[in-house]
Amino acid sequence: MATDGERRLLDAAMTEFSERGLAGARVSRISERAGANKQLIYAYFGDKDGLFDAALEKNNLDLNAAAPLDPHDLPGWVVTLFDYITAHPEVMRLTLWQFLERPESVNANIERDYGPYLEGVAEAQKAGELTNSISPLDLIVILSGMATSWYYAFATVRSIPGDTTWSDETLDRHRAALHEAARLLVTRSSN
Repeated sequence: MATDGERRLLDAAMTEFSERGLAGARVSRISERAGANKQLIYAYFGDKDGLFDAALEKNNLDLNAAAPLDPHDLPGWVVTLFDYITAHPEVMRLTLWQFLERPESVNANIERDYGPYLEGVAEAQKAGELTNSISPLDLIVILSGMATSWYYAFATVRSIPGDTTWSDETLDRHRAALHEAARLLVTRSSN
């Protein structure tokens, strides 16, 4: 179990890393944000890289806890994932920094990290609840891409005059569109 100091350092690190990435982050700013001695970073996490790895792990754990994949309600999962990402944009920023600065850490162990999800989707496909014309892995990847698409497209959308990208009305409309698109994608064809 993490100590209060570890949790504060990790929370501060997640903020710092999501804002500046691994290369731009400074342990002095992290320790200052956490109200802790920077030597504790080395004691708890080894070094800045170890702290970054711990922040990435916490990011993934928090995301998976907030938006657990339900193979029996994939459209609902897409909307839950979208809502979490919208409420916590630092999740996507930290993930992008991981892709840019630590691409080797992105090579997830498919069986370990996605095995239960893949099995659940495969079982739902076998039971006739979901289309079986798309592999479980491809289905999860496509659906998670749909959930994150608003975050990635917002810069383009913001260039539209009268931008309402983050208004409640726009987000509600997009949420409904996501649910319907996911429902259509996963629906088993009668052909």
